[in-house]
This record gives sequence, C-alpha cells and structure tokens, in this order.
Amino acid sequence: MLNKIAPWACGVALMLGAGPAVTLDMGAPTGFQDRARPADYAAREARARRLVESLDIQKGVQTLLASMPELMEVYAADMPAAERAEFNAFMKDVMADILPWYLETFMEETVEIYATTFTVEELDHMLAFYDTPLGRRINEKSLRLGVDLAIVNERLMPEVLRRMANAMCSRLKCDPDDLLAEML
Repeated sequence: MLNKIAPWACGVALMLGAGPAVTLDMGAPTGFQDRARPADYAAREARARRLVESLDIQKGVQTLLASMPELMEVYAADMPAAERAEFNAFMKDVMADILPWYLETFMEETVEIYATTFTVEELDHMLAFYDTPLGRRINEKSLRLGVDLAIVNERLMPEVLRRMANAMCSRLKCDPDDLLAEML
C-alpha cells in the first residue's frame, strides 16, 4: 500500500500548494512573506478577515478536501477492492488528523495575503460586491469550480510528470522511466 500512498500524498501536497516558492516576474515580489506591511495594514487586515469570512474560504477548502475520495480513486483505481478500502480509510484518517491545523494556518495566511495584496478601497469594493446576490452566487460557484479544477489537475499530473521526465532526460541524457521512478 505504501507505494500507492506516497504518490497520492505528493499529489495532495502539490494540489494544496506545497513545494518551493515561485517568483513570477510581474513587476513586484509575489512572495507575500517578503512584502512590507503597509502603514494601513491594521485596516486592511480587518477588512481582509471580514472578506475571507464572508467568502467562506474555509468552506471552500473543506469542500476541496471532501472531494479527496474522488481524487483518491485516481491512485486507487488499480487496487483490489479490499486494498482500495484500506487505502481510502487510511487516507481519510490521515486527513482528519491534519485538517484542523491546516485550516487554521491556511485561513490566517489567506488573511495576510489579502491584506498585503489589496488596498483598503479594493477590499471595501470586494466586500460590497460579495455581499450582493450576484457576488454570493459567484462565490458559491467558485467553491465547486475549485474542486473541479483540482480534479482536472490531479488527472493531468501523471502526464505532466511523464512529459517533464522526457524533457529533462532529453537534456540530461537519462532514462525518463528511471527519473519518474525517482520522482514518485
């Protein structure tokens, strides 16, 4: 079973955003931890907290994590039924163990990201918009959209890894299958 758990755990970690920080050249630093807190940070943080709570981002993360059985099927599909049931139960227990910490940490960092990314005026406009019927409908659809996109990402990941291994090995003169075995 371990040979199935390791790749799935890596997939979940990637889906949740684990991995090295990436800097995009967009004219400004993208790592929120590196951003200086503006003078009006307290006002931004209060609004960001209200926005994150009104968007119910925690519900979105919980919805995403609730879709794990669908995502696990990708990795468990070729397992015998008994092993698949054991795998699913094991992963459900593991996720239950880490979920409280993850949600609390994720929410606090989400507030900080919103507070360092958006101005007070922008946050006020977002709060006003998401308090409208249209804003609430868009937010509700966005929750399911996030789950659907995670499922697509999970489905595409094996091919992404295969193509990455082929591209790397064409430059490094190595065997893509050996590299894939090391990656997984």
